[in-house]
Amino acid sequence: MGGRKETPNTQRLILNPPPDETQESQRLVLNPRTDETNGEARRGPKRIWVPQLIASAMLAWALNPENTYSYYILLRWVCCGIFSYLTVEALKREKDGWVWVLGINAVVYNPFIRVHLNRDFWTVINVISIMVALYSVIVLKGGERKADDHE
Repeated sequence: MGGRKETPNTQRLILNPPPDETQESQRLVLNPRTDETNGEARRGPKRIWVPQLIASAMLAWALNPENTYSYYILLRWVCCGIFSYLTVEALKREKDGWVWVLGINAVVYNPFIRVHLNRDFWTVINVISIMVALYSVIVLKGGERKADDHE
């Protein structure tokens, strides 16, 4: 019996096999959100823009010369974490050049071995890092994650 079955979260179209076929494993299930077929989800590329937005906002706020020293300590922790995460995502998408760019940013902002520079130089680095973070949204958006391929 073919028909529609609605669940609270998703609307699924379930196509049952004809009555003469008895194998339950031949049932075809389609989920319009994930293009799910026979229980195997095929999702598009993961949308990565929230980490870059957070890093860009914090780096832009760091251009304010009246920030306290504790803000810059927090900035190092957050930016190091975000750029490390983005480095891994670039590696999964086989964007080798971006692995280096994002990895260097993670090293520059690491909170363990601090890079000591004057305020003017940090301003330039922060502006460059904002541009890198925002452009990485475009670069990492288009590539597929190679580690998640099951075919």
